[in-house]
Amino acid sequence: NFEATETTISAEANGKIDFLKVEEGDQLQPNTQVGLVDTLQLYFSKQQLIASKSTIASKSANVLSQKSVLQEQLKTAHLEKIRIHNMYSENAATQRQVDEIDGKVKVIEEQIKSVGTQNAPMANDVKSIDVQIEKINDQIQKSKVINPIQGIVLAKYAEANEITAFGKPLYKIADLSEMTLRVYISETQLSKIK
Repeated sequence: NFEATETTISAEANGKIDFLKVEEGDQLQPNTQVGLVDTLQLYFSKQQLIASKSTIASKSANVLSQKSVLQEQLKTAHLEKIRIHNMYSENAATQRQVDEIDGKVKVIEEQIKSVGTQNAPMANDVKSIDVQIEKINDQIQKSKVINPIQGIVLAKYAEANEITAFGKPLYKIADLSEMTLRVYISETQLSKIK
């Protein structure tokens, strides 16, 4: 028997086969796309995630703009604090004014911290959406039927417009340029072999 290493190519996605360009006897090259499983729902999911990411990014930008406003208020409050402390040291301001400006600075600092904590979950949401988008990109890539080796198609198990599932065989291919000859010999013939 002449034998070749046969490889069964299976689907890596679920859905309808849009096209499968292989026929028995076809010579295929490695890393060429020969088929596609429908990716429309994956595309819609990806678009939905991109829209969600844009919404979160705009909310985050709004929060960050609030932080910028508060930081400017803090700079002004620090300048006023220095001025009032200097006036107090010269007996030109009261203790009440000093306490008020110290309190105002602390309030603004706490507001800045609060805005920072509001933005952290949004940043995490964006990271989560990025991971989901990468996952969908991987699923779209796996929906492409890529021939892995050079060889001849020995059998075709699926046709375009059929529904396929993960792991379902699509076709079998073998590289017939290098084959193995396997010979079976009985005991009586063994002494005649040279």
